[in-house]
Parts: sequence; structure tokens; C-alpha cells
Amino acid sequence: MTVRKSHRGSIPREDGTRWTPQFGLIAEGVANVNPALVLPGKAGTPYIMSYDAVNAMLLNEFLKEHRKGDELEATVAATVKEQSMQIQKVSAQLEASRPAPQVAENPGCAVTIL
Repeated sequence: MTVRKSHRGSIPREDGTRWTPQFGLIAEGVANVNPALVLPGKAGTPYIMSYDAVNAMLLNEFLKEHRKGDELEATVAATVKEQSMQIQKVSAQLEASRPAPQVAENPGCAVTIL
């Protein structure tokens, strides 16, 4: 069932008219997902959509996903920072464990042993 919602006198248009028909969502399908967005008719069956509530719901879902992205970005940044510190620590340990270069003295030539 396609639901038709119309606002009579509540939405002024640029051309001066005040009535805008809206066609859209299937009330029964939406009622299965989120019954709070559908108003029942006289028979108690889904009759009309609350389009304003749909917009608010979509905005809330978008904001939730945006927050998840921000949290993921912060987690990745913290992990990269931690790994960078671990790499520096291991590099310093490796450098400290290397023996110092030794120079063998020979009257005719100098040789560096690594």
C-alpha cells in the first residue's frame, strides 16, 4: 500500500500554493521495522507515515555512524603512536646491544673491525 501524505495549508510553496502531495514509503513495510513511525487507520492497520520522524531517525543513524568513524580514527591513531614508540624502543635496544667498533693497530695500516 502506497501512502499519500498531504499538508493542506501547512507548507507554503514558492509559487504561492499551500498544498504539497507527498508519495512515498509503504506503511506496512515500515511498520514491520519501526512501528512508531506509522499511524494506524480506523481499522487498526498501518495507514500513514510520520515523515518528520523518519527524517529525525535518519539523522540520528547518520550521527551514530559518524561517531563510530571518529572513535575508529582515534583508535587507529593511538595504535600507530604505540607501535611507533615500540619500534623506537627496540631500535634503541638493538643499537645498545651492538658491540663498539674495534680498531686493530698495525704499523702499516689501520683496519676497522665491525
